[in-house]
Amino acid sequence: AEDALDIILPLYESIDPLDYVVASKISILLSKVLGQLNRFEESEKVLSKTLRSVQQFNSTKGVDDAETYLQLLLNLGDSLMKLKRYEQSLMTMKDSIKFYSHCSNSIKQAVNATAAQCYCLIGKLQIVGFKNAVAARENMQLALHLQNNNERILFEYGMVLFHFPASSEDKPHEQARAAFQLAEQINPKIDRKLVGQVYLHYGHLEWAADAFQAALQTHLQQQEHNDLITLDVDVVLLLAEIKDTLGDSVTARELYELAVEQQPDNAVAHAALGLLLLGTGSRN
Repeated sequence: AEDALDIILPLYESIDPLDYVVASKISILLSKVLGQLNRFEESEKVLSKTLRSVQQFNSTKGVDDAETYLQLLLNLGDSLMKLKRYEQSLMTMKDSIKFYSHCSNSIKQAVNATAAQCYCLIGKLQIVGFKNAVAARENMQLALHLQNNNERILFEYGMVLFHFPASSEDKPHEQARAAFQLAEQINPKIDRKLVGQVYLHYGHLEWAADAFQAALQTHLQQQEHNDLITLDVDVVLLLAEIKDTLGDSVTARELYELAVEQQPDNAVAHAALGLLLLGTGSRN
């Protein structure tokens, strides 16, 4: 990211603000690099400055105008959210949706994917900034209506659904799992460890065990082809703890022994194995 910054910054400083599409695209690129470096204040300033200086965008000029303007607002909204300036972020994203609504049908079809990301960010904001799960779900559903094959939107939709009680009549947690599974089908490389941690957090031990088992299997397959890849012992320990809790002490012991074998200096693995052998593991 530092190397990319050295290349992009001179371009940004030399751009002609009258060439508003190019100026916006370079500003967006610079903001993303700054974001990767966790320099969100600078990222926000770059985008805000560009937005103030660019007045020529409208919803009728064409696809490139519409796409670039939506991306500009989307990246600004994201930077503001990461700075915890939730009200400003929400206002920015509402401006993006207002702009999108004024586009012609042909332009809308061309920029649906970016508009879907805008709705998704509004949904995330409603959870993170305003604790409004109902509004978050509504916006996530609008996002999926525009683009139902986006793994990130499906994952974020699932995360929102977990904020509803599992006992609700429409079974939101099962809907969340279905969204996660669809995201995994779209992207088989999705982080199953993270998925497992989400399930574990919300008390779905069997679902978590399946996710951690899939993550472990992926790591073991990667090790077969590359000796330099190390096993994620955290996944092994989490799966072992769940297996023990669910009463499968034999599998739990095998997993704890695998963790010790992979990481002999891991005190947690040794302690967990010792407790299991003493009969005082997670189940007890």
